Amino acid sequence: MTLPKDKSRGITVDAERYRWLVRRIGPGGWDLRLLVEHAAGQGQRLVLAFEGVHGTDSIPRITPRYVAALIHHAQAQGWQPQSSGRDLELQPSTLRGIEPERGAPVQPPTGSLLSSVLEFLPLRTSMPWLHHDPGLFVRFRICAEVSDKLLGTMFAHLVEDAEVRSKSLPAALEGLAGITIDGDDPPFSLEGGIEAWVEGRSVIGYGCCAEPHEWIQWRDLLEDGSPPWNGHDPFTTARLEGGKVLFVDPDSPDEPASVSLGQYRLMLRRLEEDRLGFVRRVEAWVGRHAPASVTVAVCERVAASIGIPYSDNIRSS
Repeated sequence: MTLPKDKSRGITVDAERYRWLVRRIGPGGWDLRLLVEHAAGQGQRLVLAFEGVHGTDSIPRITPRYVAALIHHAQAQGWQPQSSGRDLELQPSTLRGIEPERGAPVQPPTGSLLSSVLEFLPLRTSMPWLHHDPGLFVRFRICAEVSDKLLGTMFAHLVEDAEVRSKSLPAALEGLAGITIDGDDPPFSLEGGIEAWVEGRSVIGYGCCAEPHEWIQWRDLLEDGSPPWNGHDPFTTARLEGGKVLFVDPDSPDEPASVSLGQYRLMLRRLEEDRLGFVRRVEAWVGRHAPASVTVAVCERVAASIGIPYSDNIRSS
């Protein structure tokens, strides 16, 4: 089967013209296939399989340089792109010295930090705006530095969960602005929790069923000494002991990491500043696509869902 010209890309290697395409396959769409064929479209196809591409940090960047190197490698293995035959299937682990480019790894913090994280299961369908592909787990820190693509992914999930009509981003945002806030429940269904870093070392993570608006429990620890709940499994938490805050991971063989009460207050302040910065970032992003009334309504709902009020000290206008 010839690769569709409107979806594949052309490349010239050693004066021969080829076409290549990356497809997502599998039950969850978690596997990638790089397909390469001669431009004539009648010969043996080259197939490279990437298994288990679950999250945005595991997506290989397939570039023309990588495809050209792969073509040379396949030809050395006997690939006959202009002769009929079964597909030549290769695995990335067998390609010595040929690696796809990847995004820069996320650098851990160098100090002590309470990091609030949002986590999304794969999208079921695409939306008509910039976002990460369906089939990927997406995870990012709540802060002012969130990219447009990640915000687009978050709103794609919110639209999908709320079953809002999404023929365009402005229409989708207007639909989200009209969602009724029911009692004390957060307007949007978001999952995530708190990660604790002490001097650049990850000391606790969050479990499933945690929600970002529950971060207030980490502030209440200093008020009444109640250990915050950070989701079940792995049951990580923190407690006051001897004038310090201890971060407790029951599954860790190491002694609990600790910080002084003063350090902990600074970590809490940074945690709240990250949330304020995130809502301002959402406000700027939504404001580029929706009128002011919709922007305010959407930001009120986002802020409530991560546990802060959308008040005059957040609004930029």
